Amino acid sequence: MRKYFIGFILIFLPFVIFAQGMVGVSIHTPPPERLAVEDLWWVTLNNRTGEPLTVYLHGTATVISEAPFGTGVVFEAKTNDFELPPGTKIIRYSDIRKLRDVEYNEECRSYIQRTRKLPDGLYKICIEVVNTSTGEVLGQSCIEHMVRTPRRPILIRPGDGVRIGTKTPIFSWRLEGTTIPMVGDTFLFKLVKIYDAQTPYEAMEANPPWFETKVVETSLRYPVSAKELELGKYAWRVELFSGVAKIAESDVRTFEVTEPVMAIQPAGVELTIDTVSALAGLAGLLTAEKKLGIYFVSK
Repeated sequence: MRKYFIGFILIFLPFVIFAQGMVGVSIHTPPPERLAVEDLWWVTLNNRTGEPLTVYLHGTATVISEAPFGTGVVFEAKTNDFELPPGTKIIRYSDIRKLRDVEYNEECRSYIQRTRKLPDGLYKICIEVVNTSTGEVLGQSCIEHMVRTPRRPILIRPGDGVRIGTKTPIFSWRLEGTTIPMVGDTFLFKLVKIYDAQTPYEAMEANPPWFETKVVETSLRYPVSAKELELGKYAWRVELFSGVAKIAESDVRTFEVTEPVMAIQPAGVELTIDTVSALAGLAGLLTAEKKLGIYFVSK
């Protein structure tokens, strides 16, 4: 009976090895919230065959959650061929001489080629070990990894929910984690009007742009040549692009355009902007500015 049992084990063992994969693959987790091209190829391989193998790695990075550029494969490539000895071997990008058959999501191509990083999204990273001679997949593994850039636009001016008495307001923002945009960065400024009981986000998604433009600076004065702002509430947002790839977007903020109230300085009485602002606050007004010696305050 013992001989039969041992014989069964010897017959079944190759199928167990095959089921587990002739080469075990363990992908090392990339640094938190980032994913560079080089990070894809940091793996530990375990050649269980007892024989040296000539193989290459096939790697893919696929966005599995909705991202500004959609879902699907964002980056895919193969390594050069290399010999994998029996046992365990750690592979890093420095061990790979070059990548071949490189494919990109077209909307992200310029960003990845320029920065060597993948844009924001939840990724499924997969690595296959492929036999060079036969094309057989000897082992594979996948992990999930979140990429979240710290360069999200942060809106500064006008403050959220404020009332303004000018139809050419100044808008400004900055990038989270840095103060200087990178070469190739552009911003898409979008302004929509809020109607009835709409929330700011509903208005931003549903309403056509009242004004929309691309800029490279982190500030914008509403142009006098643009469609004139009417009285009422507006929502605005700034999106960051690198090339044609959308990298991140700001929160949505609101402001309300009201009629200005003119305060004329009485003869012989010295007023300051602080004084006018204080009086405006007592009167239920919000903002004050001085133009050509005349103070304007907003309802």
